[in-house]
Amino acid sequence: MTREQALAILDGGDFEPFVGEREDLELEFKGEPYQVEREAERFELAKDVCALANGAGGVIVIGVRTERREESPLDEATRIRAFRRELVDTARYEALIAERVYPALQGLRVEFKPNSVDGERGLVVVDVPPQAEADKLFLILKPVSDGESTPGWLVGIAVRSVGRVDVRRASDIHGLINRGFTISERVDDLSDEVGLLRERLDGGEVAAAPETPADRLLELLEERIDELEQTLAANNASGAYLYLVAAPRQPTRVRTLTRQEGVRQLLELPPYTRYEGWNLVTLDHARLVGGRRLSVANGMRKHIDLYDDGTFLMFGTLEDFLAWHRRELPDKLNSLALIELIYNFLLVSDGVLADLEPLPDELRLAIGLRHAQPSVERQIYLSYGRVDRMDYELDYVTRQAPEDSVHRTIDVAVTNADPHFDLGAAGYQLVAQLYNWFGFTDDAVPYTNEEGTAIEIQQITQP
Repeated sequence: MTREQALAILDGGDFEPFVGEREDLELEFKGEPYQVEREAERFELAKDVCALANGAGGVIVIGVRTERREESPLDEATRIRAFRRELVDTARYEALIAERVYPALQGLRVEFKPNSVDGERGLVVVDVPPQAEADKLFLILKPVSDGESTPGWLVGIAVRSVGRVDVRRASDIHGLINRGFTISERVDDLSDEVGLLRERLDGGEVAAAPETPADRLLELLEERIDELEQTLAANNASGAYLYLVAAPRQPTRVRTLTRQEGVRQLLELPPYTRYEGWNLVTLDHARLVGGRRLSVANGMRKHIDLYDDGTFLMFGTLEDFLAWHRRELPDKLNSLALIELIYNFLLVSDGVLADLEPLPDELRLAIGLRHAQPSVERQIYLSYGRVDRMDYELDYVTRQAPEDSVHRTIDVAVTNADPHFDLGAAGYQLVAQLYNWFGFTDDAVPYTNEEGTAIEIQQITQP
């Protein structure tokens, strides 16, 4: 639920629509008011507000009880506990926030929202509008004193992740400051490079065509695969895995790679076809690695990377993920899992395109398998048809991996439309590349439209 949607419910006075909603990056529920007479609660209020301000803004709704469901890591609203307005001094809340959060927040409001039935009872909202990027990161301040006339201050940073608030420790704060200095030095280096390039152009030298992310794709992929396989081996999770890649065919850059909102939120809360399906949801907090990529992971099952040049990678293991089967067949690549994961990868890739500057004209998409022949006796295999068909279930027509690895690519045109390319058609082409490698013809690809030219995702989401 967005901040605007939550405010609309509060303004309407009927709070029941909150029941069943889960907390997210813009919404936090509190069952009881902050007990601001206690120092710990004053700090908690400042921390929660600071976390929203360092993201894209949001609201704290006080008076809504939550519970943690077994099937989800996110707290879900279960009960409205409206209270009398005199229980919360909204002016004091605002004063405490102004005292404890630096720099000053723009547009912050703490308001009592009366119930439409009983105007003396209601909820309290702490509304944190989106803040200017130039003001971030917001700091939590806590005064400390040993009785002397001059107090000191403790300083912290809080950022909001999926269903939680992460408080940055001293090492994290040092890293943020250090990265700022590093970026400043890199800007100076780039300025020198631009000056040198201008001199060469003025002198008549012709610059070579700039290298694109697609040109560097294989080199970067092998570099990342080496790292990934070391991680898998260290966790005794080595085995077959599938990778998907989207790389721009023109030089470009990710605008919000180092910010708290933008692509970081896209990786932490990716769009998906079905929450219970095969998607890019990891419930992980995005990490900036080496100043050049954002990474999230879900144990050993999923590893997702977005590089500063717009290259987007996803790795998914077969065991316990893409080879899931109720009869425990670790070598059978689940066709529904394969197709839904590819579609969801393209769905997130389209979101990445919206953050690239400039928008590329073309995108190179790649699909690959590694360790498809774990041993002489074992090969990864595909079975013909949809997963709900008897012939698929009983493996009437199967094809084994002909080699230990495969890498296939296609190029798709990018437009300014939404989405930026035909997800269904691109998904079909990628799936067909893999089916062909296994020895199937194009018409073996399931979940397509009548023409057999595009994945029809509704066949999976609305069977």
